[in-house]
Amino acid sequence: MTGRRKKSGKRSAANSTRQPSRPPTFFIDECLGGQILAAALRREGVDVKLARSEFAAGTPDADWLPVVGHREWIVLTKDRRLRRRELELQALVRARVRAFVLTAANLTGPEQADIFVRALPKMLRICRRTEGPVIGAIGSKGGVKLLPLPRLHPVSRTRPPGSE
Repeated sequence: MTGRRKKSGKRSAANSTRQPSRPPTFFIDECLGGQILAAALRREGVDVKLARSEFAAGTPDADWLPVVGHREWIVLTKDRRLRRRELELQALVRARVRAFVLTAANLTGPEQADIFVRALPKMLRICRRTEGPVIGAIGSKGGVKLLPLPRLHPVSRTRPPGSE
């Protein structure tokens, strides 16, 4: 008589019903230009979307942030004022956007690309650990520092004169 083998209580990954997580997509804000950075990130195996391919030129941040957040794309920008403008900040927080801001100024496209590539492993770790909202500052050496999100104030919804 042969004994029955005890089954493992843990399901194997092969039998799991959970879908493997898809690789993240990085969204490059139009203020970065993008072609050089996009090529560098693609060489690292990253999916990239360019603002100019997804939205009309000059689309306000408050308009594209909710779309990008819904798509769960990770924003790359050099717009340091992003966290100080109330409408953009509210859009970022409500859409749970994960954004990384290059804080070094006066850099060439290849220098910017190099910094983002150096910061890529840290950005990916942060994004795996949080659904957002997050704003990370990327320094000139590729280090990433998470920034506190300021307290939000209600957006004033004043009516234009004569519209009552």
